[in-house]
Amino acid sequence: MLADLTETLPNRTHESLKRDIEFSKHVRGKIFEFRLVVNRGGTLRVLYFFDKGYVIICCNAFAKKRNQLPEQEIQRAEKLYDQYTASGGVGALSIDAMEDDER
Repeated sequence: MLADLTETLPNRTHESLKRDIEFSKHVRGKIFEFRLVVNRGGTLRVLYFFDKGYVIICCNAFAKKRNQLPEQEIQRAEKLYDQYTASGGVGALSIDAMEDDER
């Protein structure tokens, strides 16, 4: 699934993902899902949302054999969305340099 996403997503716009319901589908509110059908084990699904219209934040992934999404997975993604936006989103992300004390 990760290989498929990293190969497909860089060439896709937000609007094209919204239209391509075979690969990406709106679930509820700000939450969308990626779907990848596999031969065994059902369909791999990743719930995600957009930030700033172009950054994709993947929330939770799971395999599902039936079409209906479990409500608890949707609620989990919504909770992660709320936490993410409350923390400031992509604009609040920072990378801290780690120092090696052994030098």
